[in-house]
Amino acid sequence: MNRALSGILFALSILVPWTVPYSASAQCLPSSDLVNSGLGTLIRSGDVTQQNGVYTFTYASGVPSSAFTEAFNDWNDYTSVTGVKFVPAAAGQNPDITFTNSPGMCIAANPGTLDIAYDSVFLSRNNSNDQSTIAVAHEIGHLLGLQDKPPNTSPAGIMDQATPAVCATATSNADQITDSDADSATGCFQNEVTKCKNCDSRRYRWIFEDQIFEAEQGWELKKPWEVAKRSNQ
Repeated sequence: MNRALSGILFALSILVPWTVPYSASAQCLPSSDLVNSGLGTLIRSGDVTQQNGVYTFTYASGVPSSAFTEAFNDWNDYTSVTGVKFVPAAAGQNPDITFTNSPGMCIAANPGTLDIAYDSVFLSRNNSNDQSTIAVAHEIGHLLGLQDKPPNTSPAGIMDQATPAVCATATSNADQITDSDADSATGCFQNEVTKCKNCDSRRYRWIFEDQIFEAEQGWELKKPWEVAKRSNQ
């Protein structure tokens, strides 16, 4: 899926109510998205390593508005839970997470490219209320592997979709990131880290039928039954 199409889908996901049944257990993005996630790819490539139990990712220092900084800081309040921290990129450093002015997008995240698209309509909302920060925090949730929830979910959470489907006035049921959001993000992020599309010589683990099997030297982890068979040889 190309960046433009993926971005459009995520923009619609925050503004348009779901038309399919929602399963409360489906808190993470589909496996295909987790496999290709940008955060997981950075870790598997060795570009981002764990320091003192925390993975630190950078975002472009030229944030489009204060709502972006506030949203990253809100997620950083849960670093002790998620094991993830977001910091501005240093001068001359290529950021892990970028921002793109994309007319008609409102606000949308692409977990694969780690780009958050926005437009002038969204920026015009900034500082009018905390909903702009909530919207950006929602998109960061997608980068962490979280799936959307329907509007007006009870209890409210950061991944609740906003209504109505109008960028200038859309409002979420949530008013902050919750402990439950952080717990869910932790599980989804770990799925991003461990899933693998085309494994290299590094070692990976695949949890299958409550047992952990290890694969290495390029074995495909998309077929856990084969990994299990090989691991038992």
